[in-house]
Amino acid sequence: MKFISIVRLFVIVGSCMLVFFFTSCRQQPQIPANIPIPDQEKENLITLNKAIVNNETRQIEQYIAKKRLKLTKDSLGFWCSGFLKERKSIAKSQPIVTYQYSIALLEGKFCYSNLNSPRRTTIRLGKGESFTGLDMALRKMNIGEQADFIFPSILGYGVSGDGHRIPPYSPLICTVKLLNCTGNQ
Repeated sequence: MKFISIVRLFVIVGSCMLVFFFTSCRQQPQIPANIPIPDQEKENLITLNKAIVNNETRQIEQYIAKKRLKLTKDSLGFWCSGFLKERKSIAKSQPIVTYQYSIALLEGKFCYSNLNSPRRTTIRLGKGESFTGLDMALRKMNIGEQADFIFPSILGYGVSGDGHRIPPYSPLICTVKLLNCTGNQ
């Protein structure tokens, strides 16, 4: 009797273990990371990106018209004071520039500024020490010039914002004064 009970117990436990083994080993097929995004998904992302760019362009142009600003769109994709439009890059190598600036959102909220203070900002151009649009704009300026710019988010802080005062997808209004440029070969 005892022997039959022990055999029954082993059969039940063994059956449970087999069922558990076969059901727990089923996994969803894994997709390798190097498989490209399907064409439809790519097309959807391109369409979304175009819509974002078009929406920001419309917002910026409405802002310029409403405020009656004399800014023109540069071939690099940002709006700038007229005297800078299509000016070739002055800073040829990666110089060190010292400047003052103010940054605000289109809604008028000021984010950062050292324009009316004794503080200065010094960066190396081309090293990712500022956002892309500002880097490009500083390359067009002469020492002593002050200019106004509006950068679409793709040339600003993009989809992530800066993590502090600038939200994602925010066009930026900047006033920049170039104070010094060194290391330009």
